[in-house]
Amino acid sequence: KSPQGCVVSDIAIISTAPTSPEAPELTWNDPSCTVKTGSVRINNPNPQYQYTRDGGNNWDNQSRYLGLLANASYSVWVRNSANCITKSQTYKMGPERIIPPDPQLETHKPTCTVPSGMIKVISPIGSVYRYSIDNRVNWQLSPVFPKLPGDYEIIVRTSDGCESNPVKTTILPAPGSPQIPKIQAVQPTCKNPEDTIRVLSPLGAQLVYSLNGTKFQKSPVFTSLIPKQYTVTVKDTTTTCTSADT
Repeated sequence: KSPQGCVVSDIAIISTAPTSPEAPELTWNDPSCTVKTGSVRINNPNPQYQYTRDGGNNWDNQSRYLGLLANASYSVWVRNSANCITKSQTYKMGPERIIPPDPQLETHKPTCTVPSGMIKVISPIGSVYRYSIDNRVNWQLSPVFPKLPGDYEIIVRTSDGCESNPVKTTILPAPGSPQIPKIQAVQPTCKNPEDTIRVLSPLGAQLVYSLNGTKFQKSPVFTSLIPKQYTVTVKDTTTTCTSADT
């Protein structure tokens, strides 16, 4: 209103304040045994919004971000057309997960004196590893598996679940000992005062024979023996197993 009484009026319009978008719903994926980096997926992307995962340096309409580094922290921001921004909670990627190397084995085959075999993992070893020989049914901290015959696949697993390639090995059954020898003793006579012992069975090219556990010979016949008590033992040269005495 002027001093002369004239009145001038105008209309001022106050706009409603723009609202910020809701924080995005996210699914985070940590690095895995086969993928060394993590990722994040926006579960409810809005095509009218833009998103960034690098603090606002780059904005786009992607709904998934790959290549997130292990042990690094990330937050996804969203902005609308009014340039209002909402930030998600910060998420820290898990550590890098490493597949263990293929196991190196030391095997002990059964013998006549030790009738069971053994598998020993000599690498990798350590408290972070677990070992299995039964297709992941059972896992154990010890790298040693005793009392084994049969075919096996050895797998090494880390504490965070990464597994090595399986390595196959076979532990043969324990070798059998020769049968208890059956013998024929020829007693001395007036004309032949010396004894003879003949092994009737078992016989074979791989077998050798001994009296009283001394030197073994290929022949199953012992001649020129003086009268006394003898024990006969048979040994298999392919397995080094010996029979019980007779």
